[in-house]
Amino acid sequence: MSGCFYFISNRFYDDFSDSGLMRNKKGKPGELGGRPCFFAFQDSVNSDIFWLIPISSKLEKYKMIQKRITEKHKSCNTLYFCNVLGKERVFLIQNMFPITRNYIEETYLNQRNEEVKISSANEKQIIRKAKTAFRLHHRGKNIFFVDIEFIKKELIKKLNPPNP
Repeated sequence: MSGCFYFISNRFYDDFSDSGLMRNKKGKPGELGGRPCFFAFQDSVNSDIFWLIPISSKLEKYKMIQKRITEKHKSCNTLYFCNVLGKERVFLIQNMFPITRNYIEETYLNQRNEEVKISSANEKQIIRKAKTAFRLHHRGKNIFFVDIEFIKKELIKKLNPPNP
């Protein structure tokens, strides 16, 4: 599952509606996909948890934000720009969140019905930036727009329900 792109179910948005998530924009009935789609990588501690990072085509908006951040902090660990299917996209690390497989609705496929992927070099850079963002978060920096701690705690509860 790591390194690919996915669409998630509306059930996830319903279950975690007050957690700061970006809104789901489903396609028309009968169409595959929707927006946003998410890049996935596996949690380094709990193999049942994956982290999803939304991607966006709003390049100018996020280039301005990146410029502002780098002017202030010298680097930006919340945004990453690279090509997806030959088009530049921005990975919104600031909006990432944990998830489990049961909330994944479908895989993002190209026109040849193959999983959409990015280069391993870009994948490593994105995960490196995400881990840096985690470290900053654990030091008390307000990096994420999503309540990642609450969502992860609730997902773990669902994975390990108490015995009756």
